[in-house]
Amino acid sequence: MATVTAFIKSKKETTKVRFEVSQGRGKQKLYYTSEIEIKTKAWSKKEQGISSRYAYIATQERIGLNAAIFERKTTVLQSYLSLPQPTSELLTAEINRRLNKSHERTEQIQDLFNVFLSKKQYKIMRERQFRGLCKLMTEFETANRLKIDIRNISVEFVKDFFMFIDNGERGHNTKNGILKRMRTFFRWLLENEYIKNNPFEKFSIPPDLYGTPYYLTIEERNKIYECDFSNFPHLEIQRDIFIFHCCTGCRVSDLINFTKDNLIDGAIEYIPRKTIDEHVKTVRVPLNKVAMRILDKYKDYGSNKLLPFISDVKYNEALKKIFTIAGITRQITIINPRTRKTEQKPLNEIASSHIARRTFIGNIYKQVKDPNLVGALTGHAESSKAFARYRDIDEEMKKDLVRLIE
Repeated sequence: MATVTAFIKSKKETTKVRFEVSQGRGKQKLYYTSEIEIKTKAWSKKEQGISSRYAYIATQERIGLNAAIFERKTTVLQSYLSLPQPTSELLTAEINRRLNKSHERTEQIQDLFNVFLSKKQYKIMRERQFRGLCKLMTEFETANRLKIDIRNISVEFVKDFFMFIDNGERGHNTKNGILKRMRTFFRWLLENEYIKNNPFEKFSIPPDLYGTPYYLTIEERNKIYECDFSNFPHLEIQRDIFIFHCCTGCRVSDLINFTKDNLIDGAIEYIPRKTIDEHVKTVRVPLNKVAMRILDKYKDYGSNKLLPFISDVKYNEALKKIFTIAGITRQITIINPRTRKTEQKPLNEIASSHIARRTFIGNIYKQVKDPNLVGALTGHAESSKAFARYRDIDEEMKKDLVRLIE
């Protein structure tokens, strides 16, 4: 059981009262320094307060100081018990919140983000995104030479912040993602009574901008698989991983972490990392002959990893070379995420890992046209809006429909 002890650690004439939280045998102790200031000679270690024998202080003042120290011990303990994974920094932030202590706004934002993330317990990637938002908010402070008062943030602040991140380097959907994380943060602040009004109640985040998804046909996928890469053995490995990727439809964040333990009775089983914070849903994808052939090729790979995957950045770099060598240069229409205008690009110039997931989804959806059935293989939620983008993608399907009215 946690215990709180008040103490001082100074030989100066006056000092501030500190508090130690002992979490039990073998566990690290936590510390908090209060603003309660006393005369060092007046302190009683045994009484954890002003000594009843100290004669150079009025009785009423001694009683008041000791009462303040006792109340602070209670606040320290309550704050400690409210934190899932407490540290000295998080403990201080939580105590300051409860006391409504006024301190530097930049520090306050960082403290609030620390408490927010400790409560939410997000996965590493998600936490990094919110840490990035915190950094952007402090950069916004510096750029505008202001101190953010978290209690009085208005819709004007959100508009100004949006202009700050709208610097031409970020795509439309990237900026939307930043604003959505900020909205989540402010909803939490409101729910936990850090603020009285949510500025996002009067600010609408623009809708995400998506073009019609492009993906490989089965013929193009097979052309890559059958291409001779014997002169490029390092690319041959990444080519095989890409084809396996096309046959399973997972996100690259899951592909990277697949181990031989994910292979169960001729299928890949996993829980998508992207949605694990929202719902735990096991995805099972039976493997076709092509995928099984690739796994057999690397069965003696000396690791528990399913395939010899490199980093996601190098994987994308390799895919551009693979597409070029295999002659996959079909022109497609995309939306430039920065200018929001349509452009024509050859597939080999924009090849990336996500094409594998789209290839899996697009070709299966083309056959069954049932988003819930496809979602069972991809981890999408039922009635996911993502499938709306796949309903108008096949030129042959359009031609067949038009022929019906000849």
